[in-house]
Amino acid sequence: MHCRWYYSCDSYENDVEEESIWTQTAWTSVEDSLPEIDTTQSIYIRHTKVIACWGPEKNNMAELSYVEKEIRGKLVRRFEWQGRISPWKVLYWMYFPDPPTTIKE
Repeated sequence: MHCRWYYSCDSYENDVEEESIWTQTAWTSVEDSLPEIDTTQSIYIRHTKVIACWGPEKNNMAELSYVEKEIRGKLVRRFEWQGRISPWKVLYWMYFPDPPTTIKE
């Protein structure tokens, strides 16, 4: 199973999934690595926002936080959604892309 995040382009055609028409950005499997967290921050705000994927459909993606916090005396890292444990088993994740440097009017 793999997930895709696509950016559309002007030459979009229905039912065509060629690299020249769709550009795929890199997803990282949770089996390969997990998001980095800035451990110099206070324990109360240690998190990284990511796009997470738990299935092959586009509606199987959401913005989640990968957090590090102390729970019952143990330091844990986990994916959270709206401040609670993620209800989905995250399979892949990616950092948000950089925002545009210029805005067209």
